[in-house]
Amino acid sequence: MYDLIKKCLDQFEIERKDNDIFGTSKELPVVNDFISNRLDEKIFQEKNILFIQHCLAPTILRIEAMEKHGLNPDNFWFVDIPYSTSYEIKNKIQNKWKTMNFATKFTDALKPYKDAQRSRVKQTLEKIADTTGDLLIVDDGAYAIRTLIEGKDDDFVKKLCDRKISIVEQTTRGHRYFTDESTSKDYKNFLIKNKISVVSIAKTQTKIHLESPFIGAAVSSRLIKALTKFTGSNKLGRVLVVEIGPVGKATTIAIKKYAEEIDVSESDASLESEIKKIDEKINVLPKLDDSTFSTDSKYDAIIGCTGYGSFKPENIDLLNDHAILASCSSAAVEFNRGDFLEKLRGPIYGFKLVNEPDPDDPIHFNFTLEKDNKSFTFLNAGFPVNFDGTTESQPYWTIQMTHCLLIAASQEAIKQTKAGKFGFKELNPDDDTWIFQNSLKHLREIICKNSLDTV
Repeated sequence: MYDLIKKCLDQFEIERKDNDIFGTSKELPVVNDFISNRLDEKIFQEKNILFIQHCLAPTILRIEAMEKHGLNPDNFWFVDIPYSTSYEIKNKIQNKWKTMNFATKFTDALKPYKDAQRSRVKQTLEKIADTTGDLLIVDDGAYAIRTLIEGKDDDFVKKLCDRKISIVEQTTRGHRYFTDESTSKDYKNFLIKNKISVVSIAKTQTKIHLESPFIGAAVSSRLIKALTKFTGSNKLGRVLVVEIGPVGKATTIAIKKYAEEIDVSESDASLESEIKKIDEKINVLPKLDDSTFSTDSKYDAIIGCTGYGSFKPENIDLLNDHAILASCSSAAVEFNRGDFLEKLRGPIYGFKLVNEPDPDDPIHFNFTLEKDNKSFTFLNAGFPVNFDGTTESQPYWTIQMTHCLLIAASQEAIKQTKAGKFGFKELNPDDDTWIFQNSLKHLREIICKNSLDTV
């Protein structure tokens, strides 16, 4: 399998160089097979459906697939993830489904992102509360459930909880809210009390073993592209990678040839042997906020792969002058970028913003903070570097497995709610295995086809 993935990654790079716009296929073969053979007829009928999702090219094909099984555009709501939105794709969606309901636009990278996104979700849920019908939410970071719990005494939440609610969670970050000791009890109690079912795809074998290498490839290629554009060089100098989960591992492997030295800050000490397999020379350090963390090193680049706040203003002494901070997770919270903007421009740290957003693309600019003779830059405004406003950062044949997982989890969440099985669970292994095996099969077909094409 790993040899196949290596060949796919090579093909990935060929397609990336030949055409920076991915996702132009007219179909998602694995998704099509799934909906033909495993999706119940009209499973999405008479439901309000809320996407809190990336608005990228294959999203159109997923909506079309769901429409064939009952989705009504009049009852479809979309809160996009602003830093990843392709406005070319958003315009196509709005032109194709004119009655679809999009959240208000957000494009200001210097405003508090977390508050703005939560506000967009709340405003949308308030509107949905004035409609009728069951509700399916496909989420990217537990935005909806956090909004419901925080507003549990508000009228709109009470109205929503009077109907059947089913939720799909896509990200590891969102998954943590339901499994971490500090939050899981409150979240699970809320689900049971309000008869809500949540199905997560974050820990599926498909995401961990198939999706993550391609996410890592997308992240590393866009990182080098952004770095080269910004500095004129693809050299990374001394690098600190924060956390070595699936994406962090793939990213570390991909950047080896560009970095002079690599350190890894990892909270799980048991992963040291896995890190050393990447390169024996890698220095493994404790978690940044651990009392045992200590290093005399200064870094030219910090690459965050955690999905939570991995680098804080008090860590700036670790930076060399002109250092680069690059987020390689799907979260907007990496590096506590909001804290940096608030604290470093204030009287305590005294850093100033030295550049202004590009009016043509205000959410993807590289912003630099400076004081005296020291400066550092957030690539892509501190948002994930693989989302740079293009229609897709991956070919359809790699990202389709994620869209298939989301459709499978949507069906399962609806069925769980209907059967009175409330609470949190992971996607059933039967669907996960089917998607894993059929995605592998399709990847082999892609490699065989391209091998024949080059003969």
